Amino acid sequence: MRNITTLLLCILLCLSLAACGSTNGSSSSTVSSTPVSTPSSSIEEQGPQGIPLGHGLEIVEFGGYTGIYMEDGSDELVENVLRLTVTNTGDEYIQYAEITVGDAFFTLSTLMPGETCVVLEQNRMPYEDNAVYGAISGQNIALFQQEPTLCEDKLSIQTLDGCLNITNISGSDIAGDVVIYYKNYAGDLYYGGITYRVRLTGGMKANEIKQIMVNHFDAEGSKVVFVTVGE
Repeated sequence: MRNITTLLLCILLCLSLAACGSTNGSSSSTVSSTPVSTPSSSIEEQGPQGIPLGHGLEIVEFGGYTGIYMEDGSDELVENVLRLTVTNTGDEYIQYAEITVGDAFFTLSTLMPGETCVVLEQNRMPYEDNAVYGAISGQNIALFQQEPTLCEDKLSIQTLDGCLNITNISGSDIAGDVVIYYKNYAGDLYYGGITYRVRLTGGMKANEIKQIMVNHFDAEGSKVVFVTVGE
């Protein structure tokens, strides 16, 4: 899991270098960048704005990605996969969205207002310089019916490599399941449209502490994004 954190930080560094126009240095994870900024139907056109997808979602950059493939949980190493960088510029809480760019297909989940996520093509389509990818559309955009929270009035969550320690601080028994949702994270970017989910079943007594083993969780490279508590 430490390797995941290291690779994500390398990717973040590469994004910063690309934004500065630097061509120096090398890394085991790289991102080739092409800024995109236009409300149009083609990803190749450029202008002063991001490409709107609906409900405040905008594509602000696209390019190639080399590193860990997050979208299916396999954590396999891939090379030069087509990548989008998507920002939620609105005030709505995005639960799920699908994005098509020509024949390329992306899914995005759990993106709060003001947050940005790097999303990889679902079929690992390669990125090609000067390729014409075709029309862009945002589809099946679902919003959270209620603002998602970390339930900090009920739970205290200690994050460790490979596990989470959950404490019931509500002062009362919790009868239902506790479900914790988290994403890969480095710097100020989420990596992967995927949102991981882990469930604690059987409820919790007041002040009880339980530990959940979580294969994909890295204390330095993962972030809990919201929590649900069953009644």
